Amino acid sequence: DVEVYFLDLSKQGASGQDPPAVAAFKTKFTALLTGASAGDVRFVYIDDVTGKVVNGVWVGGTIRQYFKPGVNLTMVTSSCLFNGLLDPSAPTAGILLAACHESQFNIRAQKTNNDLVDPWIYAITAVIKKQVQRQGGVPCYDVLFNEAKRSVKKLFDGGQLDPNYKGPSPDETKPIPSGNSGNTSNQDPQLIFYNGYFDPGAQRFLFPFEAANGGQAKGDVTRYPDDELP
Repeated sequence: DVEVYFLDLSKQGASGQDPPAVAAFKTKFTALLTGASAGDVRFVYIDDVTGKVVNGVWVGGTIRQYFKPGVNLTMVTSSCLFNGLLDPSAPTAGILLAACHESQFNIRAQKTNNDLVDPWIYAITAVIKKQVQRQGGVPCYDVLFNEAKRSVKKLFDGGQLDPNYKGPSPDETKPIPSGNSGNTSNQDPQLIFYNGYFDPGAQRFLFPFEAANGGQAKGDVTRYPDDELP
C-alpha cells in the first residue's frame, strides 16, 4: 500500500512557535516506524529548505528508538539533516538523499506552474521515470544519486534555475558554505548511510532489502561523494 501524507511546515504558530504541523509530523513519523516490519519500505520526503523546522537530532533519536531491522527507510530532503541524524557513536538506520551539504541551504530554484520548487526531488523522479521508460527498471541508489546530480547540473548550466542557486561547488567534496546573505547558496547533494545498513550499488530505490542481513543499523557512516570518489 502507498499512503501520501502532506504537511505544510511553512506556517508559523502563534508567538513564533513551531508550525502546528511539526507536532503532526512527529506523530506520523513515529507511527511509520512503529508500524513497520522486516521487508517493509518507508519513504519520507522532507521539504524544509532551512533545515531548521524538522530537527535532525529528534529524527535520529526516534529512528534509533523504534527502528526494526530489515526495514528500508529512505529519506529525501531539500536540506541536510546530517547533524544529529547520524550519530557515529550510535549507528542509525536509514538512507538520506539530501539536496545539499549541511553547511548549505536549499534554494527553490526550478520554476513549475508559476512557482519555484526544489529541483532535487524533481530530478530524482525524472531519473526514475526515464529509467523505467527505457525498460531499465528502477535504478540502484548510487545510479539514482549521480544521475539526479547530473540532471540538476544540466538545468543549472542551461540557465533554467533561479539565479540565487549557485550550482555545485567546484570540488563537491569541499562544499562551499552558504553566504551570510541568506538568499544564495551552492548545493552539493549528499547520499549518507551506514555501510552495514545497505549497499547502494546493489539495492534498488525503494525496494525491500533482498539480503538476509540487509537493513541492520551497524557499520561506519558513509557519505557520497566523499567516500565514493577515489
